[in-house]
Amino acid sequence: MQKVILISFIAVYLLVSCSTARRSTRITTDSLAAAETIIGNAIGNNISNHGFNIGRADIFYNIDGVSGRFIAGIKFRKPDTLLITLRHTTGVEIGRIYMNNDTLLVNDRINRRIMYGDPVYLADRYGIERKVLMTALGDLVINDPGNLRNNTGQKCQKGLMRIDDRFEGGSIIYGIDCEKMKLATAIVLRGARNERIDISYSNYIRKGNHLIPGRIEAEDLNNKAKIRMEIKSIEIPWEGRIEFVPGNKYKPMILR
Repeated sequence: MQKVILISFIAVYLLVSCSTARRSTRITTDSLAAAETIIGNAIGNNISNHGFNIGRADIFYNIDGVSGRFIAGIKFRKPDTLLITLRHTTGVEIGRIYMNNDTLLVNDRINRRIMYGDPVYLADRYGIERKVLMTALGDLVINDPGNLRNNTGQKCQKGLMRIDDRFEGGSIIYGIDCEKMKLATAIVLRGARNERIDISYSNYIRKGNHLIPGRIEAEDLNNKAKIRMEIKSIEIPWEGRIEFVPGNKYKPMILR
């Protein structure tokens, strides 16, 4: 159970993202519009250009043959502060994870532990840089501007534009929906470990000027893990406060 909870924390974080801003426009599917326009508008549509508060997201998981369900709340405040709360379906809190640019805190209520470390723990332990983890909720993150220039010759084919990017230790292949200007798919490849994570985004919902995928699915075949996230409520833009209150007399544990 302990392993499932920790992996679930990481999996939920996999489904959160942030990037930079531009405004968006609409383009007809299969048009020959320049890749710069498609990419620029997709980045402009990133919901992490704003603070947001996902009041409820249902998380379904199957990890090593163990299936279950959590309820998550996700708060994000620019530029990089994130708080995830996990609850049992009965409403009882399981734990919280807090993260910013240089701090990672996990409040494990089941084992009464407070785990702490640096966000680079995620890269060291799971082989993916923090920047690359920030690809879900339909946001497009380009790690290397040089790679972005290499994709300027791409065109929409069957409604999708493929964008390739690299990060330390691997690469990522984006599939941008040319009509929605949002991600439809993302494939994360980790070269040294020969591992692959497939992410898909669907059931998009509109909140004002913002387009959010209502359903996000991630699958890691090597680790036999599947995660599905269904967003039930979201407030965007959101400018509330984010605070992390550690459990009283919880045992400290370093994440390393």
